[in-house]
Amino acid sequence: MPRFANWDAFNDYLEDQCRKRQGDILRGHKASIGERLETDLAAMQDLPAAPFEACDLRSRQGRQRSGLRAFVGTQVA
Repeated sequence: MPRFANWDAFNDYLEDQCRKRQGDILRGHKASIGERLETDLAAMQDLPAAPFEACDLRSRQGRQRSGLRAFVGTQVA
């Protein structure tokens, strides 16, 4: 298990590992990882100009032992 002095070192390691695999073609695919990444990046939308909440949080009531969890968006409400 690799260990890192700080988060920056960890992020540098991850970026290096990702860049090393850009030319690899995975089983079941005809394009390389890098080519598929370029296609994905071209299809992505720009970030919004202003920050926003990506989910809608709502309060819910339930019995303590019911184990109720309501998923709204990507958050557990």
